[in-house]
Amino acid sequence: MNETDYLSLDGKSLKLLQLIYRTGSVSAAAVQLGVNQSTVSHNLERLRRLLNDQLFIKSGRGVVASAKVEAMQDAIEEVLAGLERVANPQPFDPQSCQREFTLAANDFEHDIVVPRLFRLLAQEAPLAQLRTIISQTADFDPLYASQIDVVLTPLKPPASTGLVSQHLLSETFALYYDSSVRDAPLDLPSFIRSKHARVKFENGPSAGMIDKGLAALGESRHIAYTAPNFAALGAVMRDSDLVAVCPSRLAHGSMYGLSICALPITLDPIDFKMIWHVKYRQSAEHIWFRGLIKSVIEDL
Repeated sequence: MNETDYLSLDGKSLKLLQLIYRTGSVSAAAVQLGVNQSTVSHNLERLRRLLNDQLFIKSGRGVVASAKVEAMQDAIEEVLAGLERVANPQPFDPQSCQREFTLAANDFEHDIVVPRLFRLLAQEAPLAQLRTIISQTADFDPLYASQIDVVLTPLKPPASTGLVSQHLLSETFALYYDSSVRDAPLDLPSFIRSKHARVKFENGPSAGMIDKGLAALGESRHIAYTAPNFAALGAVMRDSDLVAVCPSRLAHGSMYGLSICALPITLDPIDFKMIWHVKYRQSAEHIWFRGLIKSVIEDL
């Protein structure tokens, strides 16, 4: 048994079948469609051949639907309603939004963005959900797979990959230490002599900007502890004689309670970006969500 070439059906054909079914008249359907009766008759003959069915049987001055057309009506109505939603999407209403928004970030970006973002989302879209996952270094695959909506990262996406990058903020660095245990290392020699702690994310580079800066001066430092994230770093540093170079804003987050001082070496600020897939460029709900993130950053 040959299957119908359903891709040859179009919205106008389905609307034609619906109108003839509802009016019981080819001429009445032509009037509602704004075409002449011969055009309707021609299209109806094409559909008879395509669907291999008589579709409508003449009865008195009108027509009655075949069993096949009768059975098609619910599906036709559903398809036409779907096509209308595609052509004329409803404006996005945050108050009725029930979807889950997923954000990928490491704990620095999480600390400064997510708490405020969650409160703002709960206020403007009370039925929506927010999920955050750990951002794997240089791994943008979840964006392509539609597993996440946005990545917050200092990394640049690969060129010509369909990813959109927007600058969010520039962050400076500070030197953290526990003042109840040790004094601040205010000059380069005391900085170098100190025991250092650092964060190294999974698959991240083995040498960061600090080590590269020291190497340019012919110096190096002793790394006594490497943490998987800033929260773990802060927990280990408290009550220790370690020092760590971290983003300045973490003084109110993962590194809360530790003292800070200026670095004895010069480091360029680091730029953080919001990255998403180009397929969401025109999505009203996605544009709204990205706007929430930008408003959080603007309020920092």
